[in-house]
Amino acid sequence: MSERNFLKKGILFTSMTCSIFAISGISHAESNVNLYGIIDAGITFVNNQQGNVNYKMDSGVMQGNRWGLKGKEELTPEISALFNIEGGFNLDNGNFPSDNKLFGRIATAGLEYKGIGTINFGRQVDYMDTMAGLYAISGNEYATTLTFRVHKRDRIDGQRLDNTIKLQSDKFAGLSGGVILSLGEKAGDFGNNRALSAMIDYSGIPNFNTSAAYTRINKGLDKQNIFAGGMSYNFGFGKANILATSSRDTSLSLSNPDRVNVYEIGYKHNVTPKLSVGIAYQYLDEKTKTKKSDDINNFAAAIDYAFSKRTDAYLTAIIGKAKGNAVLNVTGVAGEESDSNNQTAVRVGLRHKF
Repeated sequence: MSERNFLKKGILFTSMTCSIFAISGISHAESNVNLYGIIDAGITFVNNQQGNVNYKMDSGVMQGNRWGLKGKEELTPEISALFNIEGGFNLDNGNFPSDNKLFGRIATAGLEYKGIGTINFGRQVDYMDTMAGLYAISGNEYATTLTFRVHKRDRIDGQRLDNTIKLQSDKFAGLSGGVILSLGEKAGDFGNNRALSAMIDYSGIPNFNTSAAYTRINKGLDKQNIFAGGMSYNFGFGKANILATSSRDTSLSLSNPDRVNVYEIGYKHNVTPKLSVGIAYQYLDEKTKTKKSDDINNFAAAIDYAFSKRTDAYLTAIIGKAKGNAVLNVTGVAGEESDSNNQTAVRVGLRHKF
């Protein structure tokens, strides 16, 4: 084949391919796929990490870095097919943070029935993460993910479940609910490595929202039960939120289970349409018999300035005070714990959404 004929056929093939995609886009105009993401970067100062001061260029602090694809296709006027795949990444080194998985944050496919609700299958967060987005001080941008460390045991920090089936209802008179079942997928031992999560939400009063959630995790003889409740009120000029969680884990022993309660309250004030400030307080109340005095108090504040709807800059600080043998580690990285009962972190960052 001559070079000229090869070039002609290549141009013809390209033209035909583009035409097919164009026709497909017209005949399936009811379908859509959206690319989205968040990029967060900045500098964090920590006053005590093993007795030393540290300055870190890190990312995903106001919100975790992510990119994803979300799609919806209308099958009938009432039923649509859904999918959502989302992966996290560390901006400072390009690594995957979610168990080294390409789509470690979300990987689901399902159906939506208009006016009824949705069913989704795959890897997704449980309802403790939903509670975090609604009521936690991190989810409301008072103190970023630096306040996640007291939530390692109640899953408010956004832990995922594999092999899940999620049923979520639409709102009816302001009331909605959902159930998530994570299958153990082990023949003869179906209960092992199984999880159940449920939530009920009410937003029937203007500017007011309240929710309650429950999650149970089974891993062999170890069982974890978590309860959470929260509420928020939007004043127009600002928003207040409260969250309380209670976690009981029998992985240590049935006679001395690991128990902890976490309480937090925050308020975010809109100074101008672009400028907002927030203050918050967290209290970890240790209830395990052998660690009852190991409590943690966190005080946090933040300032956020929005350059546009998609780009903002922020300054946030968190002051932690520990009691007993409690360990402070605002970054959550091994080896960066405080060697005293105090730890302070200050963060300045830039966030872009697309």
